[in-house]
Amino acid sequence: MYNTSSKPIKILYVHHTFRNQSYNSLLRNIANRLDKERYSLFAVCLREGGPFEYLLGNAGLHVTNLGLKSLLDPRIIPRLTRFIQQNQFDIVQTAVFPADVYGRISARLAKVPVILSVMHRTDDHKQEATYRALFFADTLTMRLTTKIIAVSQAVKNYIISLHKVNSQKIEVIHNGIDTHQYNCMVAKDRFKMLLNLKPDTPTVGFIGRIVNVKGLQYFLKAAARIIAAGKTAQFLVVGDGPLKNHFMDEARRLGLDPYVSFLGFREDIPKIMSALDVLVVPSIKEGLPLIVLEAMAAGKPIVATTVGGIPEAITHGETGILVPPREPTRIADAVMDLLNDPVKCERMGEKGKKRAREHFDIARMVADYDHLYRQCIAALAESKSL
Repeated sequence: MYNTSSKPIKILYVHHTFRNQSYNSLLRNIANRLDKERYSLFAVCLREGGPFEYLLGNAGLHVTNLGLKSLLDPRIIPRLTRFIQQNQFDIVQTAVFPADVYGRISARLAKVPVILSVMHRTDDHKQEATYRALFFADTLTMRLTTKIIAVSQAVKNYIISLHKVNSQKIEVIHNGIDTHQYNCMVAKDRFKMLLNLKPDTPTVGFIGRIVNVKGLQYFLKAAARIIAAGKTAQFLVVGDGPLKNHFMDEARRLGLDPYVSFLGFREDIPKIMSALDVLVVPSIKEGLPLIVLEAMAAGKPIVATTVGGIPEAITHGETGILVPPREPTRIADAVMDLLNDPVKCERMGEKGKKRAREHFDIARMVADYDHLYRQCIAALAESKSL
């Protein structure tokens, strides 16, 4: 069934969790801005609920949780297929493994005319034991898609290299954020005191999920080097994850207790940004992290690794400093270079803010998705008329 009438285009977004993940945040932004007269939007969660079950509903999506008990449960396929058939979707869009595998197969069985997958990763699933059994299925089911959406050119290159997908099948749509959210005026000193930070001490931050791939271990080692060099600074770790306690212990082992604050998960990231002098993104692997775009929009200089799509966002020496991954000494040197030069920090921040508004605003991203949806439906209608 394909949409050739004036009725709204029905889209189903298939995710495996509604927890606090960047792809759920992106979907919420897309849903808030797509024309509701043109689109009717649905979201299904395969496995885990979470705060976005409510937030996506508020953004105008019809939300369903199928309650999958295990990642390796093929019984989800007939359930999801029936759900898709009952609602007669024009487009099914999946995001993040293993929802990609189940969503693509179910959409094809339900004879959905347009199947899209958004790819955020540049790391190999085969390295993760939980996903190893399904990695081949991920590659195999990519051929079921109409288009694959890569969030950066680096992700596109990864898909071509590892999954052997034809480049013509891949569209690059860079992640976007609401840059206007980061214009908020906050009394910086007062807010730092609320966070138990010293108002007059430079603050260096890490914001992200606390998992190995985000490189927090290198941030902490860099912090220890900065303190050992005699630099006055304090450090902020914002985020949660399975390794939080491990890295809190690591901070104590490095003698960083007086200098590092672990805040856990926070929703007020624009305010947190106001407290920072420098953001560090020490990731080992990335697609295109939203936190880089958020720091740019907030006018903050960034020290980040040269992985994934990060160099597509940060212009080295202009909007931030790029360093190789896994090198805490390089991170420490770059941070100290910025802290020693407030004028340079301000200049980088202003250039970053301008770049974020011009290239990574949410309006541009939503326009790109809107164009792709209409293009796919129009191409389908044209093929049926021949």
